[in-house]
Amino acid sequence: MKNYYYLLLTLLLVLASSCSVDKVTDEEFETIKGSWQLTSWSIDNPVDLNNDGIATSDFSAGCFTDSNIVFNSDGRGSIFFSSKVEYHTKEENGGITYMVTCATSTELKPSPINYTVDNDVITIYDEDRISQLVIENDRLSLTIEGGFFTKDIETFEITSKQNVTYYFTRP
Repeated sequence: MKNYYYLLLTLLLVLASSCSVDKVTDEEFETIKGSWQLTSWSIDNPVDLNNDGIATSDFSAGCFTDSNIVFNSDGRGSIFFSSKVEYHTKEENGGITYMVTCATSTELKPSPINYTVDNDVITIYDEDRISQLVIENDRLSLTIEGGFFTKDIETFEITSKQNVTYYFTRP
C-alpha cells in the first residue's frame, strides 16, 4: 500500500510539472500590458455597509485604493490587494448594523501570477486558485464566488455570503 501511495504521488508530481502556461502573444499582450488599478467593486445583493439606511451593490475602491494587477509580456505578473478587509454584523433594534475593518500593513506583498489571454478573457493562475478576468471597454472585471461575506461580531459565524466583482482600470 505504501508503494502504491508513492507511485500515485510521483505520477501526480510528473503531471503537475508537465503543465505549463502558454505564452501570451504580442497582440494579446498589447491589449492588457502594464498596471491596472482597482477602482471599484460590487456585490450581487445590496447591503447598507455605512448604516445610512440606503443599501447599495456598488462601492468605490475604499480600503482597496492601492490595489492593482500587473501584466508583464512573458505571461507573468502580480496581483496586490492593499488591505485585509473584514465585514461584521450585529443585530440591533430589529435591524442589522454593519462594521467594516480595513487593515493595511507593509507586510502585504503582491502575489505572483501567470496568465493566458483568450479573446476577452484573461485567466490568471496564482498560488492557490485559477480566476478569470473579463475585458470590457478598457476595464477588467474579476468575480470571486462567495468572496464577500459577513460574520457576526460576537460569534464570528458567517451571516451572509455572496459574489464580489472587482473592477480594474488603467491609472
